[in-house]
Amino acid sequence: MTYENNKNNFKKTILVPFGVESALSGIMETDYSSVANSTLMYRRTFTLTNEFQGKRTLLHFGAVDWRCIVWVNGTEVGQHQGGSDPFTFDITEALTDNEEQELQVAVYDPSSRGGQPVGKQTISPSSIWYTSCSGIWQTVWLEAVNAAHIERYEVVPDAASGTVRIKVIATDPTCKFKLTALDGETAVASSEEAPVGEEVTLTIPDAKLWTPDTPFIYDLDITLTGADSEEYDHVKGYFGLRTLSKGMVDGHPAFLLNGKPIFMIGPLDQGWWPDGLLTPPSYEAMIYDLKTIKSLGMNMVRKHIKVENDLWYEWCDRNGLIVWQDMPSGGIGGSIGTKQEIQHNFYEESRRIVNTLKQNPSI
Repeated sequence: MTYENNKNNFKKTILVPFGVESALSGIMETDYSSVANSTLMYRRTFTLTNEFQGKRTLLHFGAVDWRCIVWVNGTEVGQHQGGSDPFTFDITEALTDNEEQELQVAVYDPSSRGGQPVGKQTISPSSIWYTSCSGIWQTVWLEAVNAAHIERYEVVPDAASGTVRIKVIATDPTCKFKLTALDGETAVASSEEAPVGEEVTLTIPDAKLWTPDTPFIYDLDITLTGADSEEYDHVKGYFGLRTLSKGMVDGHPAFLLNGKPIFMIGPLDQGWWPDGLLTPPSYEAMIYDLKTIKSLGMNMVRKHIKVENDLWYEWCDRNGLIVWQDMPSGGIGGSIGTKQEIQHNFYEESRRIVNTLKQNPSI
């Protein structure tokens, strides 16, 4: 996969983020074998607003199936392998003084011919097997940040003690962070400044526990400061206080939520759309399914061999729907690569998916 110097070679228009085989992409490619043997090349231009002046510019991808290389103004800014996990590149050094910037993305997706996790995608859809969804299939966006900024936070709640352990990861390991947990507009717990990467425990008084019937969410403010006490970053997040475990009830193994047995009932949710394939046609359409599940009296949904976008999980967090998260399966059919390569692809992508989603109280 190489950078394409001639912009005139880009002859089709696609609506991102829909896979090339989908109707909503505007292409609806039906020669699935051809796609699996080809490189998909995307190109577009963009301009930066004033908020990007003097900042680092991050380029985020929700998901690209499967292997991709990204260039900005002809400079390679990064590569990624994995069709269901998000990734980010800092593209600041590749930007030019020109008003117009150029982005190119090359994608290779062998679908069911490869040894990568594909879920139910196949180049020969029938029965329970779905049409491939190749290329960019989740949102792409730009973000302006300071050089020192928060990358993510990790949450481990404990319902029994009413505590939550939080670790903040930032680009500058010499920075410190401070936490504030809020119940609505009221601060209920806060921390002293702590070094980035260190775990801090917040004790929540009169803790409100997360359950499907009472899915209480605490808001979280995180402030990042440098050695000069200057504020470098300030982000907002949330968490739910809940503990999922297993135990014995009346001599039988059972799921426990916050130490009490819970009977989980819900559907196997394929998350497949006739017009968008892996990608829902709209937020409203996506959430309609979840609202219907709740209205039928269910408290759980099994997300089947697919990873959804962040908004899907946030709705489950805030509205009380437990998620059983499948890993996209792989290594089916006439797989390319050795058994070891297929296993490596599965384990590595599954590890990144778990790290991405483990903060959600619904999972």
